[in-house]
Amino acid sequence: MKENNEGRSPKGNNTFSKGADTLMDKIKMRNKDFTIISNNCWGGNVYQSLDMKYNSPTIGMYFYADEYIKFVKKIDYYIQQDLKFIPINESKYYKDISRVNNSNNFPIGILDDVEIVFFHYKNEQEAIEKWDRRLKRINWNNILFKFNDQNLCMDYH
Repeated sequence: MKENNEGRSPKGNNTFSKGADTLMDKIKMRNKDFTIISNNCWGGNVYQSLDMKYNSPTIGMYFYADEYIKFVKKIDYYIQQDLKFIPINESKYYKDISRVNNSNNFPIGILDDVEIVFFHYKNEQEAIEKWDRRLKRINWNNILFKFNDQNLCMDYH
């Protein structure tokens, strides 16, 4: 899927934006050069609502809770790793992926020992191209880390 304007989408094109447009208009963003490291698609929805480029590699994909926590604890290390892929049936989360998704036709990436589910990507090539391009956009001086209670999150997370 080709990105619209290099990662921008028209406002109002997702469920996040329905309530966020008004909120974001009220906030009057002063600094739009920030990176969102999110455990799911929320970050992409924020960028779309603000009509911004995707300044994060964590767009269109999700992490399981354990994987996300491991990733953010050593983000400097993990983003330097080569993104590799495994067959979906080799994922340690295969049972859950099969249970919650009708189609298992998306890549599973690996950064050393962290699994990433590239849910909104049609193939490995698309995932690696966008991951690598967006890695270069990370603003290390202005990062928002976002985590929620999806994807096998437990109370201890």
